[in-house]
Amino acid sequence: LREVYSRAFSDLGHLSVFITSDLDRAEIEAYVCKYVASLQGDYAWQKTSTAWPKPVLKGRQLISETNAAESEPFSQVDYTYVAGVKTTTRNIVLSDFLDYILSARYLNLIREERGGTYHVGFSTEVSNYRELPWQGDVHFQTRPEMTELLVGDVRDVMEEMAKNGPTAEEMDLARKYILKRHGEVERRAALSLGDQHDRLQDTVLWGRDYDCDYDALVRGIKARDVRNLARKFLAGDHIVEIYTEE
Repeated sequence: LREVYSRAFSDLGHLSVFITSDLDRAEIEAYVCKYVASLQGDYAWQKTSTAWPKPVLKGRQLISETNAAESEPFSQVDYTYVAGVKTTTRNIVLSDFLDYILSARYLNLIREERGGTYHVGFSTEVSNYRELPWQGDVHFQTRPEMTELLVGDVRDVMEEMAKNGPTAEEMDLARKYILKRHGEVERRAALSLGDQHDRLQDTVLWGRDYDCDYDALVRGIKARDVRNLARKFLAGDHIVEIYTEE
């Protein structure tokens, strides 16, 4: 078991095996030995040779639908930035910075200054498949008469980030939040067999690295790195979906 696990997955020190049964210990040990003896020493799982379908996008696409209001008039806006970004541990950490800082900027402008919605934020959807792009999503509801103004704000905020990047204060706040959240996630994962199993699958299927020096990665992210990721999203394709009831 040690040999197979270390070759196919990781160091045996990361493995915990739990057996729950009303059988005698000696009988359980016999079954375990029989199972281990049956292992072939090879990992049978193979990736498919069929390429994952890639969405066909070009430039900026606007999808707009208007219907009669069933209650109070409202517009629902989904603004999606689509860009080819390589899925690496560092880039995932980098996206956490962009998510935190852009969410704060969108919340401050669209909710606090404009009074246009109750909640708005920016969230990056990371694809495991190399063929598929990353998506940066901004979602909110607003009054129909404010829709055009706020859609413009969504792009303006991203343009500003792509041009000048985040401030030193924004980077410091994001770094503190990301490290605090990571610590909370790690404490929960350490107590969850399900989380450990999911991480093992992520490592085998997608090459995710959960043993990296996470603190060093976070502290190594610079403002220019966040700015460059924003530039990739801005230079990519945009999908604007607007659903209105009025």
